[in-house]
Amino acid sequence: HFHYNLGGVHLDDGDLPRAVREFELAVEEVPYHVPYLNGLSYALIKLGRTEEARPIVERALKQHPESADAIYNLGLIAYLQGDTPQAVAHFETVARITPSYNSDYFRFRFGDALERNGNVDEAERQYSTVFRFFTNRDLDSLSANQEDAALLKGFAYLFITAYMFGQAESFYRRALQLWPDYPEAH
Repeated sequence: HFHYNLGGVHLDDGDLPRAVREFELAVEEVPYHVPYLNGLSYALIKLGRTEEARPIVERALKQHPESADAIYNLGLIAYLQGDTPQAVAHFETVARITPSYNSDYFRFRFGDALERNGNVDEAERQYSTVFRFFTNRDLDSLSANQEDAALLKGFAYLFITAYMFGQAESFYRRALQLWPDYPEAH
């Protein structure tokens, strides 16, 4: 468990290369342990190495076909590669098999994928679920990456649906500060 736990610490700290290395060591020790495979694949995904992550996710799913984390990672790969219908399908599976799967990023990616797929009512519901529990401290701790920019874009979307355009613009601007090339905040 040492390398897996250390991989999680590095992941939380944003040191993705070290997280990958620790998860790789954990997988070397126990090659088919699903949590280790999920940790490694998620760290690779966060590094943008989705094609390397895919076979690891598939290996995890062979061991445990209803692993919510593995299915989420598969949805995340589809989401990041622009395959919105496939991302929605995986995210819906996660929500169905594990209704308590309540990561903020999961809800926002799910909402964003639903919005892109044209299901704006359900997208708004996913965004609202997270927004209710966010605090200013949470907003201040966001990092300069695409995930956090997407989170702010989701908040902006909520304000647009409520016709609160000034607040929406503020969240779009914050999204662009975190990720200047984020296309959906322009």
